[in-house]
Amino acid sequence: MRHLHRPTAQPHTPGDAHGHDEALTEFLFAYTVGTDIAPAHHRHLLVDTSGGFGKGSGTYGAVSQRIELGFVPWENFHVGLGASMAYHAISGVDGLEAAAPRGTLAPDEAVAMPLRRGQAEFDGLSLEFRQRLLERERAPFGLTVVVEPHWGRVEEVSGAPVTKHAVGFLVAVDKDIVPNTLFTALNVFYEPEWVRLRDTGESERESTFGVSGAAMLRLSPTVFAGADARWLRKYEGAAMQTLAGEAVFVGPAIYASVGGVLVSAAYGVQVWGRVPGVDDFLDLDHFTRHQAKLRVVAHF
Repeated sequence: MRHLHRPTAQPHTPGDAHGHDEALTEFLFAYTVGTDIAPAHHRHLLVDTSGGFGKGSGTYGAVSQRIELGFVPWENFHVGLGASMAYHAISGVDGLEAAAPRGTLAPDEAVAMPLRRGQAEFDGLSLEFRQRLLERERAPFGLTVVVEPHWGRVEEVSGAPVTKHAVGFLVAVDKDIVPNTLFTALNVFYEPEWVRLRDTGESERESTFGVSGAAMLRLSPTVFAGADARWLRKYEGAAMQTLAGEAVFVGPAIYASVGGVLVSAAYGVQVWGRVPGVDDFLDLDHFTRHQAKLRVVAHF
């Protein structure tokens, strides 16, 4: 078998204090996934905090924080072990009602009560597997596939106690359009979920499909700024049987390497959305008006 040797020079990389030049795009984009993977045997600790804020009425905030230990057992393959916390602050939001526990009310006696929730809970566990198939240095673009099974305890919109099993599938493509200066990425992803509400015993199946794109421009050797855009679609049924709603988010992003620690942040606002049968230009039933992300990564 003929072995390809990595070039000794990496002119397109900023270079951090630990020499992790080859993983530039892995964390360069905020909501969008880059294709690069660190060299074999490297490890990292990641803290990823994501928030959604604002519904059509009342007060709404949902924050999820994931801590991941990632490592590269061999070249071009990444494994991540994650644990998540979830926080919800909800009051007076139309369409979000408190569920009556099983057995407390007969079906014809159930009355929808406004949901009030302010809680932080352990959410769940996840695994992430990334396999890089093409490297940008040797191919017209980078190509990586990601599979992420996870188990959860908290419903992401309402904060209700659930038992959730899901698996995410993602294909990532990226390219340096202007060498050493401008990087772009495109993701396509699909995530089916199987959810059981612990309060009522009801079971639901749903899925999410989405496309995201990002561009980041180098401002200095270790600082990038750019933008991120995402088109998200929620479906009833694990196989995308019935469209429930969709939304488009657009916003700025920034990335910096500070003393070997990678920091990225992004903000997105819903600029368009719809729920089938509803005359509105936003989908605030399944998505929030604003979203934000902060990620910190330390290699060791």
